[in-house]
Amino acid sequence: MRVWAAGIFSRGYWFHSCLEAAQEERSGQGKVGVFRDKRKRERVIEAVFYLLVFASIMCFAMVQTYGDPPDEINRFKVVNYICKYGALPHGADPEVLLAGYGASYAFQPILTYIIQGFLLRLLCLVTNDGYVLLLAARMVNVVLGVLMAYFVRKIAKEAWGNPYIQWTFTLLVVFLPQNIFIHSYVNTDSMAMLSVAIIFYALLRAQREAKGIPKAGNIFKTP
Repeated sequence: MRVWAAGIFSRGYWFHSCLEAAQEERSGQGKVGVFRDKRKRERVIEAVFYLLVFASIMCFAMVQTYGDPPDEINRFKVVNYICKYGALPHGADPEVLLAGYGASYAFQPILTYIIQGFLLRLLCLVTNDGYVLLLAARMVNVVLGVLMAYFVRKIAKEAWGNPYIQWTFTLLVVFLPQNIFIHSYVNTDSMAMLSVAIIFYALLRAQREAKGIPKAGNIFKTP
């Protein structure tokens, strides 16, 4: 009788243990599922955000007439020279000089103009439409603006754990009217803004790793 009772007890204990293990497994799977849903929702929101950034900058790029943005005509001279000759201009070349000033934008860093110039050189094989070529050159700045928005978002996630603070910071920086405008025409400022965002993100990440903080979003929580 005692053996029979002990057998029932051991079987009952085994069955109870199995139930607990199954419940823990389901709970763990539920947590993983919630985490995956949260990450998926976050990615969808970020994708919509980047599309809005692109659309906002693109609207400015499409509606502005040539020469309306600050000194775009003189900036475009460098792009046009590279497109025409496939080479970098000297700063004192008459084709890129600013009328009445004796200087040119070719004396300044021209990485953005190089990209735009060779892009237009390639497009000239299929079209000579002035508006299409101008819009293509401006598209380089538009893309740089979207990339800047990406790194601003990375900065926010690196610095703060609270998603509301992250998005507040991101929206205030990216949708600042001057920021949207500066990425909508031919200039080198877009590349400079992107570079600043990349450097700032790298500094924050380096600071976190130097302090041994394993998870992003806790930079400003540490003493």
